[in-house]
Amino acid sequence: MHDEDDSAKSWAVDTPDRVSSYFKADRAVLAVVCVSGIVYNVGLTAGPWFEGMLVQRLYDISQGLATFSDMAMLASAYLVVIGIVQGMRAVKRYAVRRFANDTSRSMRHTIYHNLVNTSREELERESVGTMMTKAIADVDACAEGMRKVTTEVFDTGVALVSYMVMLLVYDWRLALISCLFTPIAYFAAQGLRKVIYRCNAAFKRSAGALNDATLDRVSSALVYRVYGRDAALDARYESKLDEYEHTAVMANIWGAASQPVYQVISLAGVVAIIYFGARNIVGTGWSAWDLASFTTFMACFAKLAVKSSHAANLFNAIQKAQVSWRRIKPLMHARAVPPDESAIDFSAPMGLSVEHLRFTYPDAEVDDAAEGESAEAGSASSSASASSSSSSPTASPSTSLAASPSPSASLATSPTLAAAPSLADLSFSAAPGSIVGVTGPVASGKSTLGKVFLCEAPYKGSIRIGGHELSELSGYERSRLVSYMGHAPELMSDTVAHNVSLGDASPVDRSLVWVQLADEVAALPQGADTPVGDGGMRLSGGQQQRLALARTLYHDAHVLVLDDPFSAVDKPTERAIMEAMERVCADRVCLVISHRLELFPRFSQVIWMENGHATVSTHEALMTDNARYRQLYEAQMAGGDLDDE
Repeated sequence: MHDEDDSAKSWAVDTPDRVSSYFKADRAVLAVVCVSGIVYNVGLTAGPWFEGMLVQRLYDISQGLATFSDMAMLASAYLVVIGIVQGMRAVKRYAVRRFANDTSRSMRHTIYHNLVNTSREELERESVGTMMTKAIADVDACAEGMRKVTTEVFDTGVALVSYMVMLLVYDWRLALISCLFTPIAYFAAQGLRKVIYRCNAAFKRSAGALNDATLDRVSSALVYRVYGRDAALDARYESKLDEYEHTAVMANIWGAASQPVYQVISLAGVVAIIYFGARNIVGTGWSAWDLASFTTFMACFAKLAVKSSHAANLFNAIQKAQVSWRRIKPLMHARAVPPDESAIDFSAPMGLSVEHLRFTYPDAEVDDAAEGESAEAGSASSSASASSSSSSPTASPSTSLAASPSPSASLATSPTLAAAPSLADLSFSAAPGSIVGVTGPVASGKSTLGKVFLCEAPYKGSIRIGGHELSELSGYERSRLVSYMGHAPELMSDTVAHNVSLGDASPVDRSLVWVQLADEVAALPQGADTPVGDGGMRLSGGQQQRLALARTLYHDAHVLVLDDPFSAVDKPTERAIMEAMERVCADRVCLVISHRLELFPRFSQVIWMENGHATVSTHEALMTDNARYRQLYEAQMAGGDLDDE
């Protein structure tokens, strides 16, 4: 893991939301760009001079004033100089491309790690297609804009100064007159700034919408086909494609069409050069010219005009890059890199201590079947929450499972949170080797309790693992202490092995055995190297759930939080998995959140949650003291409905 962290560090910049940071981070490469760029662009003025001299030498040969050997020597010198200049051009282009690649890589690393550490709620505010467009297309546009700026500083800026100095040396009056049209091209580019910005912003939005439609077309194709709605899917996709094509044309037409216009405007000064240059040759102008001087001046001006049109077009490219930069800038905040070392000894077994834990659980946990009961629970727990006073720091993000900083609002003062059902108080401790069962009616806060251990839900009170307060640890440290399995398996479109190991080099065989999946995986076409498909679609629901459980057991955390891990498996498989878990968890603490109670007699403790209150006891004690718990357990053992409603 440290190798990956070191790799990430090597591409980190101090302030990724500032463009200047990327130039500072690659200053060694940019130094090469500066030296080679100056030599190349100053050397470009040698071209027009040699071209003028070659024309003059050819005229002298025709007049008997020079020989072919004179022409050969001049041509040889021209080739040597141009070779050196073009060599510097190759060096500069390589260095500029290296800078652009480094910048793109650094931006992608920053966005990637910030997305990983963004909460699910924040991620869901924007569509997947928009996120993909930002992480790929917008980063490319920003890096390309920075590359063009770096290139044009020399290929346009230095070259323009070099050409202009040369023109002034030959005839300063004619130089000023012929270059009067160049600023017009710049003003034209500035005038199109708002149009280009607006068109590119629309194009980026349509690209995100098209990505969404493409993902929906792939992931929902079967659903549309089953209900005979393929035509509707196609029509929706075509509408997004039409919009994308239209905005793409509008975004690119200004850049494609403006370049020739800028060039024509810049070249308008040729008329003045022809007229006044001819007067210089015949001796009636401001300077005394020969044929070489006229040719050199004309060639130099033509190159200057072309460079000027490139500078005007650069303004348009910068506008496009600014659109992309403003889109990705919110994702470019500095990210925390896991420390090389931690003061925590992760190798030692650690117990769990929870004291006066209080939290609010969202209405999302309430389903239609429990609407009446959840309202009653909300009423009871709101008063309980209002009467509570002790608190601990608000939870901070967990890097291991895409958590982000929890809301800092107090549970007692936040209007939104106060209106939702809350757990009044929970205290318990568990030694290594303990398995704690958590159960209760629907909407009693069981799932939110699991998310509290990820610091994804704000809480008050104390959660200590091995004496370390969870909310005070770094995300890296929490990822080593807590492992979590939620309701949804959340499998990746990758192999069975990678879904378990997440890139770790250790074999996954034992984990598959623990969850009774080894034989089924061995029967797959490629064994553990078989791709599971998007979201695990090639596996059954039970296989998906057991694969997610194998992943949780594989990673050696000290506290395992399993939210309904057996809902999709039969009872014999459930019992076999539990026997394996009892061995695996001999030096860990395991919280099993479930509405299936058959295995609860085997657990060290049982937490019953209902109406905003939690009772910590044992299965035997609850069977005696809690009629609700006893009723549910006996109904399930008698073959009744496994649901608690």
